[in-house]
Amino acid sequence: MYLFKRMDRLVEMAAYSVQNRFSKTALLVLTSIASAVTALLQSAGGTLPMIGLLISPLSTLPVVLITIVSPLLGFYSFVLTCLLLVIVQPSELLIFIFTTGLLGLGLGQGFTFFKRRILIVTTGSICLISGICIMLIGFQFPLFGPGFHSIGNFYLWLSLFFFSWGYSLVWVEITCFILKKYVSRRLRSKP
Repeated sequence: MYLFKRMDRLVEMAAYSVQNRFSKTALLVLTSIASAVTALLQSAGGTLPMIGLLISPLSTLPVVLITIVSPLLGFYSFVLTCLLLVIVQPSELLIFIFTTGLLGLGLGQGFTFFKRRILIVTTGSICLISGICIMLIGFQFPLFGPGFHSIGNFYLWLSLFFFSWGYSLVWVEITCFILKKYVSRRLRSKP
């Protein structure tokens, strides 16, 4: 089945290609550039009224890609993006930490440590739903608006679970598409 396909070969080839192509210093610079791009994409939600809500979810992608290259660099990217968001757009910090950033770290770790697509998607969805739970229950953050009470609504939690799983699946597919393009381009450019 499609969800049980192995992904480890593609991920290993992409990570190995990036790690061998760049020095450690260049990887740190790449991480900081990815963090700056992530902070800009995330801050678009607060600065651009309507279009920013469509741009802001794209901040997951740089975190996923850097975490695939190296889980430690992915964590560095996450922390650096948080520091940049404190300066650039503090109102987006909690949203990044507990939704898009946590999803990026979870998917990157899933790509790194698991072989099957279903496990990668489940890892990302667990990270996303746990971040949403922390926001809703722990911080009482009005994620769905001020008049919406979400603690005891079973159907809301069920739909949140399915949404987070589907959203993680979409990000896994986007990441796989980018990794396939990168690996095929690297294989074509070899002498």
